[in-house]
Amino acid sequence: MREKDAYFKDLFIRWMSGTASDEEQRLFMDLAMQKQYEEELVQLLEQDWASTKERMPIAEALYHKIMLATNEEQISIEPSRRVHFLRNAWFRYAAILLLLAGTATYLYLNNQSQKEIAVKQPSNQPNIILPGGNKATLTLADGSTIVLDSAANGSLASQGNTKIIKLDAGKLAYRGNSVAGEVGFNTITTPKGGLYQVILPDGSSVWLNAASSVRFPTAFTGEERKVEVTGEVYVQVAADKNKPFHVQVNGVSIQVLGTTFNVNAYVDESAVRTTLIAGSIKVNKGENGAILKPGQQAAINEKVLLLPNVDIDQIIAWKNGIFNFENVSLDAALRQLSKWYDIEIVYEKGVPDIKFGGGMKRNLSIDDMLDFLKGMNVHFKLEGHRLIILP
Repeated sequence: MREKDAYFKDLFIRWMSGTASDEEQRLFMDLAMQKQYEEELVQLLEQDWASTKERMPIAEALYHKIMLATNEEQISIEPSRRVHFLRNAWFRYAAILLLLAGTATYLYLNNQSQKEIAVKQPSNQPNIILPGGNKATLTLADGSTIVLDSAANGSLASQGNTKIIKLDAGKLAYRGNSVAGEVGFNTITTPKGGLYQVILPDGSSVWLNAASSVRFPTAFTGEERKVEVTGEVYVQVAADKNKPFHVQVNGVSIQVLGTTFNVNAYVDESAVRTTLIAGSIKVNKGENGAILKPGQQAAINEKVLLLPNVDIDQIIAWKNGIFNFENVSLDAALRQLSKWYDIEIVYEKGVPDIKFGGGMKRNLSIDDMLDFLKGMNVHFKLEGHRLIILP
């Protein structure tokens, strides 16, 4: 497949799955209207056609509306030959309208159909696995939820004196003040394959990696700012020497005044790892504690182990859209990939002793990711959403 066709296919998949950003949606529409992508669009629509009877009337109704809108003479369907409607210039526009309407296909004549419209569907439809994207759910103080990836930009809700605003794909902000008033707690949760950023009421920013969460008050009205996190987050704290910032995670307390740090607290990791990027933080677990300097990491289990001079670029690579696997074990690398691609990792006969090198972009397709594994001499087979690692 040509590189430009592969890119167009990736945009098509993102469009149909609802994970395309605003810029990707605009780019896909521009490309889909170009004649050079006509053949590729035809093939993608054929592959994605769903054969359920319930969708047929929708597609047919859209087809007739398009015919009327374009003032084109309706094409008579003859059983003796197959007509690819997308070969006509006007139907390229019709196909886009079908996509906009949320229908992932077009109508065509099957010469085996005995004078009726049939549906072409591959007998073994591939199980599409997509890389992660901007996906998260917001849980409000009253327990109601908002799916952020499908919500429109702009004001979403009010919590006391605070307004919740979706700024763009993947970014949420809380605007208000810290005056006395009704204060509730909100939670933002990313699924596997999700990523999101939230600007807290005090101006601090939190980036959430896949399968992570942050719980926080809708206004910081007390003498301290306290949030609770799970999974992996990158935090950039707004400076306020009169109001310390505390992060609670798996029994660990992280205290800061104004700083930037990363916390990895996934339950499938051996320890909670807090890495300081800038500023100063104090980490406590029970009676054990440590004060970190930039470039240091605290590995916290029953005790606090201080690790100097860690690779900052590798630790925060996820926030920058990259997997950095330099000198990373196979097991550790696959734990990251499983969360981003939402796949289950199964080892057929134990974990092979393989060290990785290099890395890859997080927006690569599953095929590209598997090619990367092949390049690392990993033997595997993919069954649905299960990646089985072979000896």
